[in-house]
Amino acid sequence: TGEARRVTLHQQVFDALRERILAGDFTPHQQLPSESCLMRDFGVSRVTVRQALKDLGSEGLIYSHQGK
Repeated sequence: TGEARRVTLHQQVFDALRERILAGDFTPHQQLPSESCLMRDFGVSRVTVRQALKDLGSEGLIYSHQGK
């Protein structure tokens, strides 16, 4: 049964951030923690954080600006 419940690391980061966004932990237009902070907080690689952020952007939950 463990096989069916396996969730990728970027999905875990995505789910955690999505939950916090929807719960109002971040106000609209508030800057999220940096990739470095998210890497440290979740214990994952930059690639994993970037994939989670990309997926959040695809859902329209976040947006990014060059240099921000």
